[in-house]
Amino acid sequence: MSNRPSAPTILVAIAFATAGCMNPGSRLVAHEYGPPLLPTPTLGSMRNVSLRESVWVGSHPSPEDLDLADRRGIARTIDVSLPEEHPGFDVAATCEKLGIEYVQVIAGIGSPIPDDDEIDRTLDELRRSGSKSPLLFSGSGDRAAMFLAVWRALDGGIGVDEAIHEA
Repeated sequence: MSNRPSAPTILVAIAFATAGCMNPGSRLVAHEYGPPLLPTPTLGSMRNVSLRESVWVGSHPSPEDLDLADRRGIARTIDVSLPEEHPGFDVAATCEKLGIEYVQVIAGIGSPIPDDDEIDRTLDELRRSGSKSPLLFSGSGDRAAMFLAVWRALDGGIGVDEAIHEA
């Protein structure tokens, strides 16, 4: 039996820890958890872009952002957006035209808090990426950051607190 927390346990911790980040009256407190996240190149008009390990994370890309991602070597996208966060164009068709693999995790009615199947599928897709640099995205980038934190805590060899800090 492992002392390692499960993905749902980590997700609940991350959801509660980051909930204050969305409150305009909250203050963020800096913590020292290891190497800081370095500024990353932008991906066009995408917001909340960061790069951790080989995974790019951010908000919905535009068609121009996807073209730039392709030129930067991103060969795979993992969409964890809710259905109501649709960007106004066919992301899958744009990815196909560019030769970028497109994976949509949330297929039906989604909830702001991901269920176990969505967590497992996202983790599987991140693990399947191998040497490909994937782009993990959601409407604002918040859900994508939450999934990245779960992946980093389970597979990245970092603690839950550090993963929450990164998110």
